[in-house]
Amino acid sequence: MRCFGERLVPFDEPVEESRAVVEPSPGELLAAARGAVAEGRPLLVAARTDAYAGFLRTLWLEHPELAVALVMTNGRVLAPERPVPGYHELVVDERGGTWRRESVPVELPAEGRIPLDSGDVVLVSGGGKGFGHECAKALAGATGARLALLGRSEPDDDPLLAAALADLPGEHAYEPADLGDSAAVARAVRALEGRLGRVTAIVHAGGVNRPARFTELTDGEIALHVAPRVGGLDALLAAVERPRLVVTFGSVAGRYGKAGAAHVALATGLMRERLGELRTEALSGEGGRDGVPTRLLTVEWGDEDATGHCALLLRLLAVPDLAGTFSVRAASGHEEAGPAHEPLVSAKMRT
Repeated sequence: MRCFGERLVPFDEPVEESRAVVEPSPGELLAAARGAVAEGRPLLVAARTDAYAGFLRTLWLEHPELAVALVMTNGRVLAPERPVPGYHELVVDERGGTWRRESVPVELPAEGRIPLDSGDVVLVSGGGKGFGHECAKALAGATGARLALLGRSEPDDDPLLAAALADLPGEHAYEPADLGDSAAVARAVRALEGRLGRVTAIVHAGGVNRPARFTELTDGEIALHVAPRVGGLDALLAAVERPRLVVTFGSVAGRYGKAGAAHVALATGLMRERLGELRTEALSGEGGRDGVPTRLLTVEWGDEDATGHCALLLRLLAVPDLAGTFSVRAASGHEEAGPAHEPLVSAKMRT
């Protein structure tokens, strides 16, 4: 496993004050992107965070004739003087300096013990089947924690789900719930806690992934992908009192883009932004009615083998106090690649 962090290096191309779509809502961003594609014109977005980075890079991957740029700034909007087809990211500092992000090798700190044991109850959305199920199974096997699982299907109507639940180790319980329905999530969590005890950690793996190019996506299809990621996270946090640990699963498309995944990239980016807000609240001692979790970890997965991903999740959780965002992708075909298919982890770590 190779790990890469990010640092800022000077952006050495000429820049100028530019007009941009400033701090757009998701709806405004989609409208601007559709206009850029239809008219073949440049798209420049200015925002405080990188929540839209994967979406914008996906737009360019699908339409390489476009000039697309994201400027992360709290003030001036500076962009390359002559927009040319391609994708650029700039960071503008308080003095008007322009920077770009560059990946650099880092090493994960020494691992210790995963901060969960048989006294914990881990709530796993999307834990009935697929990748969420595999990670839940690995987590229970490594720690002895009890599993409170949420999913969309009923075991009586889904033989694959019933078989997957029967394959889990240790004590566990399952409840069906739509992550887009906060009341349903709250009811399901109460039922699970009644059977297993108070939830102490959350793994948010639930979501929808139906590949489609940006020009094929309707507002409804995009909302279908965003709601369980972002709204589902808020619903889980509202239903659980002071979890010690929250881990969210997204797609590597949310940072690096991927053709056919603009909607997934947007959902992941918005979820990452929400976790960033929660981390800020945690570090400042602020928060809502019940405070905020003490440890927040975002893992953005590629399309590689789930078994390797589960092992990597356990490795990340075993690093004491590790928090932040990790993007995991295969090195093959990437400019920072080492040996083919060696995992890369891009990390933003709290120090």
